[in-house]
Amino acid sequence: MKMDPKKKKEIFGWVMYDFANSAFATTILAAVLPIYFASIVPANGVPIHLFGLKFTTAASSLWAYTVSLSMLLVAFSAPVLGSIADFSNSKKRFLFVYCYLGCLFTGLLFFVQTGDYWMAMVFFALGNIGFAGGNVFYNAFLRHITTEKEIDWVSGKGFAYGYLGGGLLLVINLVMITKYQWFGFSTKAMGTRASFATVGLWWAVFAIPIFLFVRERRNSVTLPDGKNYVSLGFSTLFKTLRKIGDFKEMVKFLIAFLIYNDGVQTVIAMATIYGATELKL
Repeated sequence: MKMDPKKKKEIFGWVMYDFANSAFATTILAAVLPIYFASIVPANGVPIHLFGLKFTTAASSLWAYTVSLSMLLVAFSAPVLGSIADFSNSKKRFLFVYCYLGCLFTGLLFFVQTGDYWMAMVFFALGNIGFAGGNVFYNAFLRHITTEKEIDWVSGKGFAYGYLGGGLLLVINLVMITKYQWFGFSTKAMGTRASFATVGLWWAVFAIPIFLFVRERRNSVTLPDGKNYVSLGFSTLFKTLRKIGDFKEMVKFLIAFLIYNDGVQTVIAMATIYGATELKL
């Protein structure tokens, strides 16, 4: 059966966002930035003064704190913002803000040089918030652009495009770093910093199709008297939490997902910097 051209465009726009933002997952989160970050942090660590305590923190710990803090901010804000986006028919706007927030601060990593580890942490954290927060609204579009029968195929296609986009730019970035002279860079560090800028640009350009082709589906929900979208978002979250005991299979799924998937994500985020700092790879 022939697919409707509008639906085909929507699916193309949706999968291209995975093609776009997976460059952040490969070059920034997993492969290149962790090594560069370890190289700009003093070898003997960073002295921290907190609540009257003084201690020294290694590069790998600073990286872990930055990843954790950015993901916690997304975890606590996503349920409320997701409700607000649903009720206000603004998932696309939220996705746009998170997407280009991530693109901007990923590109700004180009300006991070030796000793600028605090700058690197701030830019990376904001980029990671854009990446992870945007995925909340990106994933929400899946059920709107496809049917129950096609949803697995479309979702799998998105993953495939993501691996293709993320892998392709990572290869380009590794060539930029190892053969930096070919690109007119004076040092390997300059090639590395330029690779961060390419991620922001890649993400920004290849995200355009989702904003052009995927339509926002409007719902007919009206705001109750005395409510605004923010208060409605919080009340919906609390109502869901009160009823969570009624969905025992979902609770088991979420716990299992937390244990195995977040375990995998932790390894992805920490393996490179651990290898660089502890194993001297």
